[in-house]
Amino acid sequence: MTDDTEKFDIMKLIGDVEKSTIDDFDPFFFVTSARALVETSPVPIRMSLEDQEIGDHPIIIKLEDSARKFENYKAIQIRVLRYFSAETMLLLCLSGHPAWPYIRVASMLRERELSEAVRNILNDEVPSAFELKNSAGSLNFSEWLCKIMFLGYFRPDDATYLGYETFFLDEVALLREKGALNAIKHGKPKNFRAGASLRVQKSGGDWQEINEPISGLSWVDWKDSVERVSIGFGTEELSQEDDMRALLQMAILMDAILNSRRRIYGLRFDEQIHTLDLSQGYSAVKRQYFKFDVSKRK
Repeated sequence: MTDDTEKFDIMKLIGDVEKSTIDDFDPFFFVTSARALVETSPVPIRMSLEDQEIGDHPIIIKLEDSARKFENYKAIQIRVLRYFSAETMLLLCLSGHPAWPYIRVASMLRERELSEAVRNILNDEVPSAFELKNSAGSLNFSEWLCKIMFLGYFRPDDATYLGYETFFLDEVALLREKGALNAIKHGKPKNFRAGASLRVQKSGGDWQEINEPISGLSWVDWKDSVERVSIGFGTEELSQEDDMRALLQMAILMDAILNSRRRIYGLRFDEQIHTLDLSQGYSAVKRQYFKFDVSKRK
């Protein structure tokens, strides 16, 4: 039994764990992983029977055929890393709230709660659980975001901060629609080619395309209800160059956020926060999605 003079200090434990988490956090994890993928190629596989190598075994032929698709597989894995990086960046940002250390926010803000926070932020709204106040009342969205990101290091009207904010919101927008990510996670039917093309028949009998299909990762959704079946056809365009650039910029932003936290915890920090180079820019992720409903009623 613990003596009253030696009571367990849970708040000190939380502070110590959070300090260790911030110290160990590598903001370049995702971009480093992506760099390794860029430089990777399939390892040759050999099969043998009774010490005799079999070069034309059916499995070898199928593996070689799969290896020819490796560039497509590499592109989607790098896009998946971009999704994961964007989510990690958002969680790290929100952990600037005093009641939500990173060890809490990374475990508690999942699924519905995470989607709600994404929706709030993209609508320039402060998520209700993360509100902050000062002597004048609640902070507006830009003041709030600047505060939890950098803990007072920047002012909301600072040009450097505004560059961070614009980029941050662009990447958080990626999390609004995760159809491609879920197709990979949940084993949905998928392929790498042009997406669905819809046509309408004009009065003269000719057919006219109503969309310009994009190419990339395509997948199929199926949703069932009592009254209807819904089948969806989605496609997300892939750009390894854009993904690599976004991953590097997210890493720089997370490093800047961490630098502010390191100051508070007395850890080693950079005197000057590195700024983002957004001069080259990159295109927003392109998607298309068509859903068809079929009634079950006869």
